Amino acid sequence: MKYLPYENLTYKTHLSKEEILKKLSDKVEPKRGIFPDNGYQPYEGTISENTFKIRRIIEYRNLSLPCIKGKIEENQDSTLIYIKMRLYPFVIVILCIWSLFMALGVLVFITMFAQETQNLSLSNLPFFSFPLLIIISPIVVCKAFHYEGNKSKEFFENLFKAERVE
Repeated sequence: MKYLPYENLTYKTHLSKEEILKKLSDKVEPKRGIFPDNGYQPYEGTISENTFKIRRIIEYRNLSLPCIKGKIEENQDSTLIYIKMRLYPFVIVILCIWSLFMALGVLVFITMFAQETQNLSLSNLPFFSFPLLIIISPIVVCKAFHYEGNKSKEFFENLFKAERVE
């Protein structure tokens, strides 16, 4: 299990670039904005000549949903599909701002209690939940990212009848 919310994947298939683009375009609808209402296609996004940028359409909200960018390269005997799964930059910014405010909260409480009493103990410091939240929130985001990413990996393997290349 990876610890950061990104993955670089390479798939190898015997399908041609045109077959891959056809299969992909059959499963990807044009981007519709914040609230896509088509439940027929599993993905939305854009597909160009040899690249694509897509995301899974889900019925629930998940900030950890990967942004999937792909590139298709044809070789002599096979076709390689390079896929990058990342968090959206907005999510990273929100997570950093949230963690910063939590850290500032910890510093404020430490300063307040240090001035009131010289004896700091666990019983009179209710702010120990702040550092816990700073640690737990990135873990939850990474777990949710990999949960969604695993669904996409399985989708690509089945769609392209491909095998992962390490």
